[in-house]
Amino acid sequence: MRFAFGRGLQLVGLMLVGLGLAVGLSRNDLRYEERMFFAGGGVFLAGWLLVRPFRAP
Repeated sequence: MRFAFGRGLQLVGLMLVGLGLAVGLSRNDLRYEERMFFAGGGVFLAGWLLVRPFRAP
């Protein structure tokens, strides 16, 4: 379950980055593009942390 949820978050993060790029380029809105980049990157990072295997120290 954790793996599927993490992969889903990664997919949503990539979609946010792509949407931000498309909208930012079409409207010439750099602030929106940067916000979506960082929001998508954060969501992708959360998904990556869920997917990676846990290793005890």
